[in-house]
Amino acid sequence: MRQTKTGILLANLGTPDAPTPEAVKRYLKQFLSDRRVVDTSRLL
Repeated sequence: MRQTKTGILLANLGTPDAPTPEAVKRYLKQFLSDRRVVDTSRLL
């Protein structure tokens, strides 16, 4: 039987400006609405 290899790619795509709920919310809104990061329907 042939063995398969699994690889993991870790990438740093940025962080919030500060460790506050407002900064994290702003970061996630920008990050998750970037089509280069998440490919979803704009209605979501």
